[in-house]
Amino acid sequence: MKTLIKRDYLTLTLVTLLLGFIGFAFINNQTTLATALIGSLLGVFGVFFAFFYPTVFCYFIIFLAPLSINITDLTGSGSGGLALSLPAEGMLGLLVLLSFIKLLSGTSINKQILRHPITIILIAHIIWMILTSMFSTMPEISFKRIVLKISFILGFYLIFSHLFKSKKEQKMLMVLYGVGLIIPIINAILTHSQFNFSQEESFEMTEPFYEDHTVYGACLAFVIPFFVLYSYQLIKKEFFALKSIFFLFVTILIIIGEILSYSRAGWISVIGAFGILFITQFKIPPKYYLYIATIAIAVFSLKFNSIYQNVKSGDAKKSTNNAGEHLETVTDLKSNASNLERINRWVCAYRMFEVRPFTGWGPGTYQFQYAQFQTNEFTTEISSNAGDKGNSHSEYLTLLSEEGILGLILFILVFIYSVGRSLGLLLHIKDKNQRIILYGFFLGLVTFYAHGLFNTFSDYEKMSILVYGSLAGIVAIDIQHTKKETNKS
Repeated sequence: MKTLIKRDYLTLTLVTLLLGFIGFAFINNQTTLATALIGSLLGVFGVFFAFFYPTVFCYFIIFLAPLSINITDLTGSGSGGLALSLPAEGMLGLLVLLSFIKLLSGTSINKQILRHPITIILIAHIIWMILTSMFSTMPEISFKRIVLKISFILGFYLIFSHLFKSKKEQKMLMVLYGVGLIIPIINAILTHSQFNFSQEESFEMTEPFYEDHTVYGACLAFVIPFFVLYSYQLIKKEFFALKSIFFLFVTILIIIGEILSYSRAGWISVIGAFGILFITQFKIPPKYYLYIATIAIAVFSLKFNSIYQNVKSGDAKKSTNNAGEHLETVTDLKSNASNLERINRWVCAYRMFEVRPFTGWGPGTYQFQYAQFQTNEFTTEISSNAGDKGNSHSEYLTLLSEEGILGLILFILVFIYSVGRSLGLLLHIKDKNQRIILYGFFLGLVTFYAHGLFNTFSDYEKMSILVYGSLAGIVAIDIQHTKKETNKS
């Protein structure tokens, strides 16, 4: 108790002094000094909460992730610059640093989390990324990517998995992220309304919170299953309760935002997630899902040659404003510009893999290297040779080209184990509240894995907090369930 009083007294004294200096600086019109002192004050609050109240600090990170704004090239331009999404990534860095200090001072790590298969696979992936970076064609880019990935895994996965000790804490990942989405969604809708909700104008309506409509649509898709299930549960219990009305409002707002995002991959991933939700009601053992997935991959492989031939013909055209027609363009491999360019990126990624199949070209290097693998056969009117048009539009092919075959295998192992274990837990967990939380994590990841066929968003903190946070949630629930079963026996 004395330590607590002393700690709070010291913090209060420091804050009081900083407020005094800030007031003095403003009185004397020293704006630069005042700004620096305000930054210092925020830093004091950040350190205090991150060190002594990490759960509250993590809640702030989750809530602020959708509201964070990307600050590009803080240290320069081009590949040598630094891009940060503030305040979320800054807070994440502080959380990881202070957690590491705590670890050195004797704080223990839950060994059950460290021994969990998902943790082992993620650690193996980090080790493999480090090894491939040593053989990277652009080492500086690759090591920056490693630092980013490690911070996401340490913060959003390892730290979150320690904090998710109860249903209340586990639920906060989706709840706070969804509430944090309210302002970005309203901002996007109001801006988009000025252009009569035109599909062609949807691409940049999500700024400054989201870089474009695709990552925005992917993040909305991730949280939709949880909010639909959670809102339904609340309404079923008490329709006119303030909590029920609020969550119904947030759910409807997120769905409207998803529709107006014009993200075809986002729409498909949501449909797929609810399709899986329907199938799981039949309580099918997880192994049969693996059989179905294997058959689907085999059929796609057999049909790939005909798809390849279809792509080779036709002129590119732009998408339509009609939502139904826009969704139909997903299967248009002859004339849709976006689809043709996506195929171009996929072909480049595979050609890069053929040249360096084991170590890849290095994490984060695809966008700087793919141009040399383009040919007239697949380039479109929106193709670029300047290395400024982004990634391969596929999580799977990006890993294949940048980290070789083992990088892809490790990602697929996370996919298989997270889905398989979620399905297994859903067969045994009876608590309705726990099932909804687990469904939120599981179906959110389903949207991400489905979206990964068409886009690459795992390096965005707005998506990574959902992905690694959901993996942490599944691990926490798995450990709790195993402990309960052990105690029963």
